[in-house]
Amino acid sequence: MSLADAEKLMKEALKFENNKTFMIKASPEWDLAAQSYQKAAQIFRSPPIKAFDRAVDAFCKAANAHVMNKSSYNAGICFENAGNTWRDNGGVDKCGPPYMQAS
Repeated sequence: MSLADAEKLMKEALKFENNKTFMIKASPEWDLAAQSYQKAAQIFRSPPIKAFDRAVDAFCKAANAHVMNKSSYNAGICFENAGNTWRDNGGVDKCGPPYMQAS
C-alpha cells in the first residue's frame, strides 16, 4: 500500500460522509466512511510511510463516524488507536486528548 492509496481511501470516506447526491438514499453511510478512514489510518502509520499525524487524523475521523453511527465501542477503539499511535512514535505529550475521548 502506498500514500496514494491512503489518500484515495480518505477521499472515498469523505464521499460516504457526504452521500447526499442520490435521490433514493440521502443519508450518509457512516459505517463505510469509518471503515475507509480506518484503512487509511493503518496505511498512514505503516513503516514505509510513517505519516503519524495523518494516521491520528484518520483515526479521529473514523471515531467520529462511529459516533454518528451510534457505535461508541468502535469509536473508543479508534480514539485509543490514535493515542497509541502518538505514544508509540514519540508524541507522548499529544496522546492525552485521544485517550480522554476514548474513555
